Order: sequence, then C-alpha cells, then structure tokens
Amino acid sequence: MNARNYPLNNLFTIDEFNFVDHIDSNMKTFESILQKETIYKNSINKLINNLKNLTITSDSSLNKSGELSTLLSTSSEILELANKNIDTINHVLEISDGINKQIVDLLVKIESEGENATEAKFYDEISKIKNEINNSDYSLNNFKEEILHNHEQIENFVHRDDVQKFLSFFFINIDEVNKLNSVFDRVIVSDKSDVFEPIEESNDTLLFLEKDNKVYLPYSEKEVMAYLDQYPNQYKSFKDVVEKEFIFSADFYMKHPVVARFRETYSLIRDRESKSIFEAFKYAMEVMFRRDLNPAIIAACKSQEQLEDYLECLDKGNLDDFTAFKIKFEVTPLKV
Repeated sequence: MNARNYPLNNLFTIDEFNFVDHIDSNMKTFESILQKETIYKNSINKLINNLKNLTITSDSSLNKSGELSTLLSTSSEILELANKNIDTINHVLEISDGINKQIVDLLVKIESEGENATEAKFYDEISKIKNEINNSDYSLNNFKEEILHNHEQIENFVHRDDVQKFLSFFFINIDEVNKLNSVFDRVIVSDKSDVFEPIEESNDTLLFLEKDNKVYLPYSEKEVMAYLDQYPNQYKSFKDVVEKEFIFSADFYMKHPVVARFRETYSLIRDRESKSIFEAFKYAMEVMFRRDLNPAIIAACKSQEQLEDYLECLDKGNLDDFTAFKIKFEVTPLKV
C-alpha cells in the first residue's frame, strides 16, 4: 500500500466529523459569551463585596424594604451561574482540543508505521475516537442549551434597574472594562523603543538552511506589522515577530512530515482562509499524505490559491512556473 494514498477518509466518516461543524458554528457564540461572562463575574464580585461593606445606616435610601440583602442574595446566585458558564465553555474547548490531540497522535503513529499502516492495526484507537466524537456531539447540544439559558438570566440581571443603580453607585462600569484594558495595554506596548526595530523589511524566499537546521518562511512588512497591531502584548518588536512566526527548526516540519502537512494545511484553510473547521479538516486530509510536498511549502503559502498553484506546478513538473515566492535550499557540502 502506498502511504501517500492511505485512506484516512475511511477512518472517519463525514457524519462522524459533524461534531466539528457544531463546534465551529457555535464557537463564536461561546467565545462572545465567555468574554462577557468574565466581565460580569468580575463586576458582580465587586458588587457583592461593596454590598457586604455597605451598612444599612450609611444610606437608608439604598436599602428600602430589605433591598440590600435581597440583592446580595440574588447577586451570589447570578455569580454562580457566571462561574458555571465559564467552566462549561472551557470544558467544551477541552473536549474539542482533546479529540483533536487524539487524532494527531493517531496520525503520528500512522506516520511511524509508514507502508505497514493499516486500518486493522489501529482499529481500537479509531473506535475509541469515534465513540468520543459521537458522545461529544450529543454533549455539545446539551451544553449549548444550558449556557444560553444561564447567560440569558445573567444578562437580565445586570440590566435590571435596581442593579444598574447600585453598579452606578459603586462606580462599576461593566460595558467599558474590556475597552479600557485594551487601550491601556496598547499604550504600554507602543511606548517601547524597540517596537519597530527592523530585522529585514521583507523576505520573498522560503529558505532551508541545513547548517542551522532552520527554515525561514517568506513574509512582508505588512504581515509583520499586522502581528504587532493585533497582538501588542505578545510581541516586543518587528524582530520578535519574525523570529517567532517566520523562523522555525527544520524538525518542526520534517520530524513527522505527515502530521506537519496536516497541521499546516489545516492552519492555512482555517486561519488564513477563515473557512470552517470541517473544510479545513477535509482539505488537510487530502494533502497530508503527499510525500512529494514539503510541509514548509504549505506553511509558506499565504492562501489556498497559492498552495493549489504550487501543487499544479508540482504535478506538471514545472516548478519554475511557480512565482508566489522563491524556494532555496542551502545544503552543507559533504566532506571528502
């Protein structure tokens, strides 16, 4: 059996990857709720602490007919819902990451078997992953229903007139928490003197440097600046972005090339093309066993169109026709 044509599509059917589609379609909702719940949790905690410290005699107008004690009790109940939602959403993410890790681990084993890889040899592991996929698909729907129900109660609570009154009284501004943090972080980062320290303004060559065991991916100045703009807390300078995002050990791509091809193709389709998780999985499975395709080539591609252009040139034996970026191998000369 040619490992390049290994039937991975036979291991997991489209129906068994439906859970991925469910996660994909709900992930934006989950992430939005998680962000809000975190803000609400912190704000409600502040509200509870202030309510506890507020004595009845300090301002009788704020505690008509036991309003203070009732609000304190309700706030504690709502805080529990926020904590529960945060835990549940993180659990959903762990389920997805866990199954993805199992699949990647399976691919590593398939790669290590090479020509000897067969479905029968990995039957038990495949069956285990299939069962987890099916169970997760069912659980996800239940989790979503619970999360949305809890979130509705939390939203209703924080927008109640009496809650808004106390939030205002204690100077707790829920809506502006994230915005203020974002502005503060950006000011700190932009104040660093080495933010725009250049390494090279751009690089149009995919370079394999054998003596350093390094791979240098092509990049443009615009790409690097986009990293600095979007992730100001993660990168100190232009050079920092280049070193972290465009220079890798060759082992990262060649130690497990099948897995690397899957990983880089998935990232290209999912992250750069912004397509669904299912589309990314499907396309990655089609490419991963192409032994004539160096995984670093995929990493260097900026779009699916570039990758498909390269594959077309590769299949036709006309790599000189590929012009998206240059490809250069610097090999250490053999000693006589």
